[in-house]
Amino acid sequence: MLAAWSSKYLDLQGLCSAIGISKPTLSEYLAVINTLYLSHSLPSWIKSDYDRVARSYKFYMTDTGFMSAILNWHYDDIAFDADKYGKLIETFVFNELMAQIDLSLGLTLYQYRDRSNREIDFILEDDKNHIFAIEVKGGSRVSVDDFKHIKWFKDNLVKEKEFLGIILYSGENTLYFKDNLVALPISILWEK
Repeated sequence: MLAAWSSKYLDLQGLCSAIGISKPTLSEYLAVINTLYLSHSLPSWIKSDYDRVARSYKFYMTDTGFMSAILNWHYDDIAFDADKYGKLIETFVFNELMAQIDLSLGLTLYQYRDRSNREIDFILEDDKNHIFAIEVKGGSRVSVDDFKHIKWFKDNLVKEKEFLGIILYSGENTLYFKDNLVALPISILWEK
């Protein structure tokens, strides 16, 4: 069941009800799974005085092959189901970002969601006051509307910081938009 929650905010009470265990027991299981590096909980970016930021963690499996095997997902299952494809691609990007962060000093990865349902998949921050807001999009087309949450975040929460808004998508071209917004192929994570 946990593998199916990868790239989502865990509803601990819902999971406890579904599998018939207590919340403390589930928390212990999650701690063991995290300790074994089978999953990772990504904290919220809460470095502002904006009181509507949700403080929940996002849950990720640390291996998309393992995740797919546990869920018994095959190519046809993923190719024709946007939810499954989205979970898999975001989990994959998370793992690639974590590998890059492990090689670099001074980088921290977060996610963002507020109570107004503005969500950004990843917030990457370095120790030099730079913020990179990263949204993952499984499709091969990107428009300026796809940046709406990133633009809001930039305009309202990180005005004094160096900022770059990024959409990672399944297309092949780098697309530049106004105001430090760019769409990059997901393959950029391992090609350069």
